[in-house]
Amino acid sequence: MRPPVLETSPALRRPTEASRWHIAIVVLGTTATLASAIGWTPLHWIAKPLTTSACLALAWAGGDGVSARYRGLVVAGMALGLVGDVALMLPGDAFVTGLGAFLLGHLCYLAAFVGNGGWRMTPWPLLPLGAACGAFFGVVGDRTGALFMPVAAYATIISLTAWQANARAAQPGGRAAGAGMFLFVLSDLVLAADRFGDVLPSPVDRVVILGTYWAAQGCIATSVGGRRAIA
Repeated sequence: MRPPVLETSPALRRPTEASRWHIAIVVLGTTATLASAIGWTPLHWIAKPLTTSACLALAWAGGDGVSARYRGLVVAGMALGLVGDVALMLPGDAFVTGLGAFLLGHLCYLAAFVGNGGWRMTPWPLLPLGAACGAFFGVVGDRTGALFMPVAAYATIISLTAWQANARAAQPGGRAAGAGMFLFVLSDLVLAADRFGDVLPSPVDRVVILGTYWAAQGCIATSVGGRRAIA
């Protein structure tokens, strides 16, 4: 006698829209990172904005368990990140433009994280964030020169955003958002330390910076949810 076969719903067997965007992020992000590491500039210029666009699409495809406001603010933050990506990628020194775009993006993320229930005073995320910022400014702060104030303003905003992301860990998508913001802080710390202090050899710096950056954006996009099946 044959054992009974457990049947699953066809809807459960179909890949979700989110899973397809996760695969796209991994494939495109790996391509862009390797292209940057080995100097294939044209391929990097194509794959880098496509990777962030895939993160944006993942956030757009979500919405399960979070408010439309949260989803809209995360999508806006991703779009500003895409602007920052292009500004930092193309020839010429558009560091301040890229920094400004990412700062505005983090303000969107911050508004999303505090939008449901207001500010949360959970203290524990402040410890690693404070230690990371203190170590950065202690080592290379004096090398930022005229950019000290813009960099300090950006560090303050991203730290506040990471704090509030991790303070809402119990909310829908909270753990993904918290992990994403810690990864964002790590990526930006390495990027800034490498720009002002040349702390990592090439191409290790590109792999670390880009790898943690897209992992961060992917986690934040995932926090929006998105379990809808594709027919």
